[in-house]
Amino acid sequence: RGFFDIIKNEYPHIQCPHIDAVDQFNIELCFPKQYQELIRSIRLRKGFFRSLPVIDGAKEGLNSLIAYGHEVRIVTAPTWEWQHCIPEKYAWVEAHLGREWCGRMIITRDKTLISGDILIDDMPEILGASVPSWEHILYDQPYNRSIEGKRRVTWGNIDSIFR
Repeated sequence: RGFFDIIKNEYPHIQCPHIDAVDQFNIELCFPKQYQELIRSIRLRKGFFRSLPVIDGAKEGLNSLIAYGHEVRIVTAPTWEWQHCIPEKYAWVEAHLGREWCGRMIITRDKTLISGDILIDDMPEILGASVPSWEHILYDQPYNRSIEGKRRVTWGNIDSIFR
């Protein structure tokens, strides 16, 4: 949502696909070729990660998981051009979830190296150096709906799955 808000505000001449029609994890691939580099540059610029809105129900969902006794970590991958991404992800977490959640963050390019029972992630397929110990539960997004054989979750139904 935050990404599309930037496009609409700063580049109103660029036609955005409807958010439910986004069928690619890499958002720039949903735009005509002449705009793809511009779209990619938005994700890399200073302030992008810090400006992203909170997904409705996310904070409450994370706190519910803690209340149910789960050990919760935020595992996130940096962009290859990480100079703004990494500090902004920490700043975002502190601003929206609270400073204590910064201590629960793990930033890695390879999520298969992280031990755990479950990884909730919107990426359709997670590859890396190891066979993961966790079950990949898809955070439901339009671009991963073609993936079959995995459980799905949203912040709206997380209680019913993990209670």
